[in-house]
Amino acid sequence: MTERRKISFESGGARCVGYLHLPENLAEKVPCVVLCHGFSGTMDRLYPHAERFAAAGLAALVFDYRNFGESGGQPRQFVDVSGQQDDLRGAIGFARSAQEIDADRILLWGNSLGGGHTSSPWRPTIRASPPWSRKSPSTDSRRCATGPPPRRASCRP
Repeated sequence: MTERRKISFESGGARCVGYLHLPENLAEKVPCVVLCHGFSGTMDRLYPHAERFAAAGLAALVFDYRNFGESGGQPRQFVDVSGQQDDLRGAIGFARSAQEIDADRILLWGNSLGGGHTSSPWRPTIRASPPWSRKSPSTDSRRCATGPPPRRASCRP
């Protein structure tokens, strides 16, 4: 059974809330996948993916951008792209500071607008695996997280 722990971090004057999904029987630090949802989504839509990553032995962090879901911020339901990118940087910072996570092995995974955030210009600060931002029924998330880098931004075999 994987563990799901509620977390929070500060970003842009708002408290962002998320959940860290951890694999069972942690004996050493593990890589972490930071999942980014789309335009005006909330983290609950990403729980099934996070649970699959955790079941495969990886940590997975989901979070709500400021102004959405469980996170603070005003006005509610307001999409601020640069603010969401700041929130993603905050989530990465949280992941790197968590004692269970190998700070040098952070992977970004996003869908919709979240996929765009994973390829922002500041992305080179992610040193481990290149981020994959495509999510589709033909994408194998486990292979993306653990396998060799894909060709042309797709994880298809």
